[in-house]
Amino acid sequence: MKKNVIKDFFLKNGMLKLISIALAFVAWVIIAMYVNPNKDVTIKNVPINIDLKSQIIVKQELNLLSSDIVVANVSVSGESYIVNNLSEKDITLTASLSSVSGAGTYDLPLQAEAKSGGKVFTITGVSPQTVRVKFDKLLSRKYTVQPEIANLTVPEGYTRLEEPQVTPGEITITGPEAELDKVAKVKVVTDLENEPISKTQTLTLPIQLFDKDDQLVESDELKLEYEMADVKLTVYKNKQVPLTIDFINVPANFPIDDLEYEISNPEIWVAGPTDQVDSMTSVNVGYVDITAITPDNNSFNFDVKLPTDFSNIERIESVTVEFNTEGMIEKNFYVNNIKAVNTPAGYDVSLITKQLNNVTIVGPKDVVSRLSNKDIVAEIDLSDRKVVSGQVEMPVNVIVPGKGLVWATGDYSAVVNIKEK
Repeated sequence: MKKNVIKDFFLKNGMLKLISIALAFVAWVIIAMYVNPNKDVTIKNVPINIDLKSQIIVKQELNLLSSDIVVANVSVSGESYIVNNLSEKDITLTASLSSVSGAGTYDLPLQAEAKSGGKVFTITGVSPQTVRVKFDKLLSRKYTVQPEIANLTVPEGYTRLEEPQVTPGEITITGPEAELDKVAKVKVVTDLENEPISKTQTLTLPIQLFDKDDQLVESDELKLEYEMADVKLTVYKNKQVPLTIDFINVPANFPIDDLEYEISNPEIWVAGPTDQVDSMTSVNVGYVDITAITPDNNSFNFDVKLPTDFSNIERIESVTVEFNTEGMIEKNFYVNNIKAVNTPAGYDVSLITKQLNNVTIVGPKDVVSRLSNKDIVAEIDLSDRKVVSGQVEMPVNVIVPGKGLVWATGDYSAVVNIKEK
């Protein structure tokens, strides 16, 4: 009976099981520490540290381009209960840079050491013993982005202006000096396959690198500031339009349409955006002061200026306007028929100047030769002047009413006295 009780105690008592496990662990520790205390272990996949902030690297302006491995295995020896619990976090593995003397490929020795932390063990080896690395100087260079647009055509009646415009027109490329030396040209390339373009458009194209033999350069070691570029193809519609002039200082009721003149190039071919060129009816080259036209001064030069976004495809930069003054003469008169017109309310105007002398009149000989001073009127127009009290010198408009193509040349003035009522 007593024997069965003991048996049941061992089979059913859980406490005894725990005691058994604890005793077994203690026995294992004793054996590990005293019977077989040392053990060799390999710690796998320990990260390799390459100190790129080292003065050796910084002073030579080197950059790490490649490394054949990034981890290595480290062999250690020590007491079993220590080395069995080691990991890659307990070891520092560093590549020695002492042999680096410039750009190039090096086999750098790997050096392992235990990190501080109270764990005592011995490093017995590293596998592999070296790491192969490549260093080079990292430079930045600027390149112009050149467009290469094959088979670009426009329909008849249209003009392609200038070279395609590339944005950005310049980029910076950063990379190893040896790789940058391969790059001779930077381009955006496409083939439009002779499909005519009838309006301005923008293409977005990849930026590509080419060597001196125009072969594509492909390198993962080169970093482009921009990967894509916009290429603007400017295409304008052509149109022939007349050149015109306008006049200033034209007397009232003067038959300006009867004044004959010729423009050296009466028409001009222009090119512009389709919607704008379709609505263009003429190009005004400037203004002629009619008081400047005389039989001896009947030719005037003007620059041809077009609106923004238009092109002068004929390259006619200037024209001459010549007036037909054949059969015309000049004659001087005195004028005493002086009048103030458009006097503002609340003011009285009296003339101080009673007569204008040496007023030059131009016109057909048969008309001018029969003129008298009574046919000529001098008007002082106060409508566009700031009126102040006192004696004021004011410009005078000289007119010859009812005599056709007859006008005064030169500038004239008269003094008036202005009083408030």
